[in-house]
Amino acid sequence: MSGKRVLWRERCDERVRERRRRQGRVMAALIQAEADAEAATPDETAVACDFDIFSWLMRGPTGEGLPAGEPPTPDP
Repeated sequence: MSGKRVLWRERCDERVRERRRRQGRVMAALIQAEADAEAATPDETAVACDFDIFSWLMRGPTGEGLPAGEPPTPDP
């Protein structure tokens, strides 16, 4: 094999190893998050269920960039 091909193969192998390391860290974090969620007390899970992230994200910023005559949106 030529020298360029060897260098290319080594670089590709390193990229594959780095990707597998990242995937392993992500999987470990997901497993830890699941274990933490199962071990959570009932009070913590009740608070987490009441919060709706999607409705919060759909709301605009409060009081920023509104015209002077328009009142701010009331918080629910």
